Amino acid sequence: GPEEQTNVTVTPEIDVTETIFTESLAKIYIKQKQYDKAKRIFEKLNLKFPEKNRYFADQIEKIDKLITNN
Repeated sequence: GPEEQTNVTVTPEIDVTETIFTESLAKIYIKQKQYDKAKRIFEKLNLKFPEKNRYFADQIEKIDKLITNN
């Protein structure tokens, strides 16, 4: 029945914290010039939060520019 689906709901707080943590990790990778790792993180976040697509696309673009300039 429909009541079974309540277990599936993910608490938004946990998700938001995870995103913030994951983004911080990406920024650390950028500082360490591990651009491929940072890019992969943003690509995963992009899939997870399509509504923030523009933001993540911008981040990925910035990483691409850093890769090109190196």
